[in-house]
Amino acid sequence: MDSHHINYVDNRSILIVNPTGKIRQLFCPFRVKVVTDTSILKQDSWVLVDEVKLHRDHLLLYRIGGNWWTYDLFRIAAVF
Repeated sequence: MDSHHINYVDNRSILIVNPTGKIRQLFCPFRVKVVTDTSILKQDSWVLVDEVKLHRDHLLLYRIGGNWWTYDLFRIAAVF
């Protein structure tokens, strides 16, 4: 989601704001595309986010398949 803002709401949802200011709330599970390979996840694959949380350093984390990942490894495809 280039140039979109993602905001934590609770462990089951996030708010995304597009460049024109439109807001959409996404509820878990929601789909994200992997943009960076990890030891488990492969680039360009689609996965489901089961839960979200804020790390103490204000980083948004996604729980996918029982593991926690930082949000910047993924892209959300949302229609406004």
